Amino acid sequence: MATLEASLRRLKPHRVRRLVPRPVAALAKLDEASVRRRAGLLLDTTVYVDVLRGRGDALLAAALRACDLWHSAVALGELARGLGADDPARRGYRDDQRLTTALVARVPDHKVLEPDRATFELAGIASGVLKRVLGLDRSALARHGNDALLFFTARKHGLAVLTRNARDFDLLQQLEPQGKILVY
Repeated sequence: MATLEASLRRLKPHRVRRLVPRPVAALAKLDEASVRRRAGLLLDTTVYVDVLRGRGDALLAAALRACDLWHSAVALGELARGLGADDPARRGYRDDQRLTTALVARVPDHKVLEPDRATFELAGIASGVLKRVLGLDRSALARHGNDALLFFTARKHGLAVLTRNARDFDLLQQLEPQGKILVY
């Protein structure tokens, strides 16, 4: 199966010369209509972080109660990486570890999506384009790669990515306009 070839045809990386983040006001926002229609949402890591830190407004809380929520193995892996990278001597480390593991334990296995080969290829191309066009260093490549995996996983399953990270997901949406994001 020639999925890489198809991914290159789909994203046309050779044609992308410039990407400019759009104003946040121009992006789709989480709103009451999304909550009422119980939108299908794939949660970005920012959602988990904000829930753990007690950030977020009533609209985000309503969306997390009412919408059709999906989780990504990539975002859960990012949370796990954060636990591994955290300093065990830091004050509050044990509490953060306990809260994070409890949150992840509540995620139902049947609601976790994992990227397939085609998704990895699309994400690889997209994150490479962002690195080239934006002049990013290699350390930014992993972050953009994970965002791209979330974005293309959501796209494949007809979901919108729910995120606070408007800039990075906007750039991905410019590469694949059929993908959906909702910014909170």
